[in-house]
Amino acid sequence: MIRIGHFADTHLGYRQYGLSERENDFYEQFNKIIDDMIEKKMDLIIHSGDLFEQPKPPIKALLTAQAGFMKLLNNNIPVYVIAGNHDKLQRSDSSIPQELYENENFHILTPNKTTVYNDELFIGGISFIGSSNQEMINKALNIIKDKAEGYKYKILVLHGGTEKNFKLNPEFDNETIPYGFDYYAMGHIHNRIVDSFHEATLSYPGSTEMRSANELEDYRTNGKGYNIVTFDEENEKMVTVEQVKIPLKREFIQKDIEYPVLEEELEKLYQKICALDNKPLLFLTVKKGDFDRSEVMQEVHDKLKRDSLTIKLKYEPTDTETGEDITEEQQTAEQIIAKKIMEKYEDEEITKLALNLYKQLYIPNPEEALKISKNYFEKRYEMEL
Repeated sequence: MIRIGHFADTHLGYRQYGLSERENDFYEQFNKIIDDMIEKKMDLIIHSGDLFEQPKPPIKALLTAQAGFMKLLNNNIPVYVIAGNHDKLQRSDSSIPQELYENENFHILTPNKTTVYNDELFIGGISFIGSSNQEMINKALNIIKDKAEGYKYKILVLHGGTEKNFKLNPEFDNETIPYGFDYYAMGHIHNRIVDSFHEATLSYPGSTEMRSANELEDYRTNGKGYNIVTFDEENEKMVTVEQVKIPLKREFIQKDIEYPVLEEELEKLYQKICALDNKPLLFLTVKKGDFDRSEVMQEVHDKLKRDSLTIKLKYEPTDTETGEDITEEQQTAEQIIAKKIMEKYEDEEITKLALNLYKQLYIPNPEEALKISKNYFEKRYEMEL
């Protein structure tokens, strides 16, 4: 039997909302997961990308990762990693911060650096490659598939969305990822997913901390943490996945408040957050009524600001002419971009270009954005000829 700790998307160095407290929360959660993996006696660890928030992390992020990995190695637990889109600059000659830790027990997986654990378990993987480079992805995965032939157990480590689990401009087409592996150790999607794929098991362990309020619904159901992946030939399924939940330090409170009862609801919230050990993050929507936003904001902050880490407010007042609520679209930036571009150009290729540029410029990664633009216009120009 082989027990594997699989985690991803730790985003060390991320200073959410510009708060040093939130940056430290990401470090603390990383450390708690490392300690839990050691306590549960994992045989090896896989990290499938976005270890850091950016390719040039702050010193504290680098030292936190180093200390965590040293704990694992000191407990004779080898580590296998790939780089995610936040970890690398996407230039062929660029390095990744994970290289600082590389040794005989800390393995960075590439098509030419696959490895075998205990002569039975094959582990291969590639760092993030943008969806615009499908030819490069196919070539790399075919190399790994050939190397995996003949091994008893096989794991493929990837960072990116699949068509099945990420409909909006996925990095991997369903047929791009090769058959024949027993476990697909994925990263990039922050929700927790365990699914069947190519008659095997595919899983995203999710982000380890709450990087976006969009993750709240999944967090309430599945928590945050890591996977324990067990290979056991005596088990009927052979591969089983347990989603380990590691409690977050802070509460994320999301609440709709009707304006006519604003004062009473704020008092209830105040009583709740005063009973917490750590200041929470509040996501509040004030609705139902004709109100002045600045006055509402002032009232909310006067009541709750001192005992909250941050407060994010939305407003949905009642239109005095129609009597209907004025709602805000609950869409991600990527969904909004895709909708607007398709409406204007009615061209899927241009829409994909816009999304790819948005992803890279958001990190920010201008070098990869320039490369994507050049590739697109070269192909487009050749097609028109």
